[in-house]
Amino acid sequence: FSDADAQAWYHDGVHWALNNGVMNGVGGGRFNPGGETSRAMVVTMLWRLEGSPAYAGASEFADVKNEDWYGQAVRWASAEGIVTGYEQDGGKVFNPNGAVTREQLATMLYRYAQHKGQGFTGLWSFPLDYPDASSVSEWAYEAMCWMTMNGVINGMDGALAPASGASRAQVATMLMRYCTSAAK
Repeated sequence: FSDADAQAWYHDGVHWALNNGVMNGVGGGRFNPGGETSRAMVVTMLWRLEGSPAYAGASEFADVKNEDWYGQAVRWASAEGIVTGYEQDGGKVFNPNGAVTREQLATMLYRYAQHKGQGFTGLWSFPLDYPDASSVSEWAYEAMCWMTMNGVINGMDGALAPASGASRAQVATMLMRYCTSAAK
């Protein structure tokens, strides 16, 4: 890819994601490593990791149609408890085109890990030792703890930056870290 640096911190993650069919380029010979990653993209990547299982049920989200390119992946992820969406204007939505935040990514990936039989069990205590740990949303705290404990998330410049968007390079790297070390 003309825009991917073979010497950059993200090279191994992007290389892994491409070789394993989890991600593709964005067209025109580009990967767009710093580009925004949507919620639909993340769910599709997890669906691909799972082998792209067929799911015949209808979407429970008002903003996801069965024929959308991500429709099958979102239906699968919802059925498996990997995504739950949220209430908006009296209906349940997924916000497929919304930029995924780092804590949303951690939560989706953690629920995927739970789907695979991993994650915390019983009582656990793992404090997040980052200066911005108090800014992690309550619903994402367990996921962020597990992801940092297992080296999937290492922080950015010493911070978790939970509400920041996760770039394509960051997502590729976190997926690689999960699949090559935390998933074992």
